[in-house]
Amino acid sequence: MMLAYPANTWGHSAHGGETSRHAFCFGDYFAPDKLGFGALRVMNETHLAASDTWQPLRRANMDIITLLLKGRLLQRHADGSETCLEAGQVQCLCAGRGVEYRQCAADDAHFWQLWIQPSQVNAAPCISQMQLPASGTGWTDLPLAGLRQDVQLHWAQLADSQTLNIPLQSNRRYWLQVLQGEVEACGQRLASGDALAWQDETCAPEISHLGKREAKLLLLALPG
Repeated sequence: MMLAYPANTWGHSAHGGETSRHAFCFGDYFAPDKLGFGALRVMNETHLAASDTWQPLRRANMDIITLLLKGRLLQRHADGSETCLEAGQVQCLCAGRGVEYRQCAADDAHFWQLWIQPSQVNAAPCISQMQLPASGTGWTDLPLAGLRQDVQLHWAQLADSQTLNIPLQSNRRYWLQVLQGEVEACGQRLASGDALAWQDETCAPEISHLGKREAKLLLLALPG
């Protein structure tokens, strides 16, 4: 079964210099039919204006993955350490039994954030970062350290009418997120912010690049 999540059906929130769109319930946005997709509990796109104000955040028992497309995010953790996430990097924060930190944008930031429900709770928190891969001809794995769930993350960038396939297996759920640009998949034209999801499928649908702008894609392979 294939499910479509067009960008114009997502929730929206705005607080000060932050504007976000939500595929599922998050913060002030609540929709009883949008509680997640398997272990994927949150999929947000956020624009955060540069500011000297540090937002306090408290998280627990979620693996939080942030892909920064533009700007810089600064984090000050409760243990006194600091983290800087630069454009073109991805961070995995496994909150475990609980973390507290403050965050601000050093430059206007555009990022995507997804939360994965871990298979174990109250573990020790950990954090890791890596550079997003450069353009290639297919999917590139994102081997994020610390993830406490059987999930695989794949990254791709398409340009110049390139194509690639999504190898689906019936024992997994899949989420395809268009982060930037336009593609065609399964006969549908998808633009930035649109998503498709599959469950109980065994096939290899093709994705084709459209338009002039490079397309950036994230594919999640989740437990069935």
